Amino acid sequence: MTTVLVTAPYLRRYSERAQKIFDHYNLTPIYDFANEHLLEPDLVKYNGQYDATVCGDDEFTEAILNANVPRLKIISKWGTGINSIDTEAASQLGV
Repeated sequence: MTTVLVTAPYLRRYSERAQKIFDHYNLTPIYDFANEHLLEPDLVKYNGQYDATVCGDDEFTEAILNANVPRLKIISKWGTGINSIDTEAASQLGV
């Protein structure tokens, strides 16, 4: 089973529609809608539990990425800008 960490706060209003898509593709979502974004200490509790994420401006640092590979394969950013994602570390780790 593929698990997706869903944290993008703006997706909350579409979560019912998104759940239908997750069900169709046999994906298990973990929902944690922060008011703004999740920081590294907030994300630590999910280490090793998800294969992909649909995130907002969450803090995907090198430490968080390292703690989630090789399972983590995809980071999908809802919105603009990717400055909260350590893209260099993600690239090196194959995410």
